[in-house]
Amino acid sequence: MVGITLLLTWSTNLPPIQPRFHVLDLFAGQAAVTKVWTDHGYVASTIDETYCPGLRTMDFNSPPGFLLTVWTILCEFPEAVNVMGPECGSWGLPARGTSKRNFMNYHGALHLAFVADAEKTVSRIVLLLFLILAKHAYFVLEQPSGSLLHKHRRWEKFVNQTAYVWQIRFWMMLLGHPSPKPSIAYSNGSWIAGLNVGPLKKEFREKNCKLQTTRRYVNKDGVQKFCGTKGLKLSAAYPEGFARRLLACFEGRRGLPGHMRYVCQNVKGRNSIDPASNLTFQA
Repeated sequence: MVGITLLLTWSTNLPPIQPRFHVLDLFAGQAAVTKVWTDHGYVASTIDETYCPGLRTMDFNSPPGFLLTVWTILCEFPEAVNVMGPECGSWGLPARGTSKRNFMNYHGALHLAFVADAEKTVSRIVLLLFLILAKHAYFVLEQPSGSLLHKHRRWEKFVNQTAYVWQIRFWMMLLGHPSPKPSIAYSNGSWIAGLNVGPLKKEFREKNCKLQTTRRYVNKDGVQKFCGTKGLKLSAAYPEGFARRLLACFEGRRGLPGHMRYVCQNVKGRNSIDPASNLTFQA
């Protein structure tokens, strides 16, 4: 990683590395974070492989796509925000019958392409996190609450040996999502606590649920199962409410930035900073 960074720094066929970005919207999809943050005067870089179909330019797991992401981070301002929502297909609960991931075997069926690609993605994300910390910037990594991504060996090593990482559980529906989508976010900034806006009440869920992501059925052995629907992939897009809430949390941050191994004075071990905020350490 050090060699890649140096080669990009010395490259003569790329724009010069200089501060130009306040936010990186990685795996952007419909780019809700980019739209909201640019409307408020921030300069955003938006990367998603769907923007260049058939090309490797923005494919994170390809050499040019990864190099583009590294170059973007090198061009960030201090305290820039890197929002990451990597593909959760093989990490999530609906795909475990195919991916074979579980709490005993986190890596699953690595001979399957989509499982192997997910492993590579997380490994590369961890490399980026080292660079983000060196740039004194923030990262926010979001996943569905049932994702096993946090069990990846390199992620566990990062949160146990390199940096303090906070986690927050919240309901995406309360931020404008058409399905409940219980979610979890990880960050080196404790200000992500503001993503949790409270519990999801049954009445609110039934009134506002417009997207069904799973279907339950009974198999030939009489066992109840469930599988993902066409709406599952649509549920990956962030609502604008999430982007606005994230911006409000960032702009409302107080005190010293949570870079590297800095931790708030009122935190002891893995206890919550504020019991009402549902904010805890990932370790």
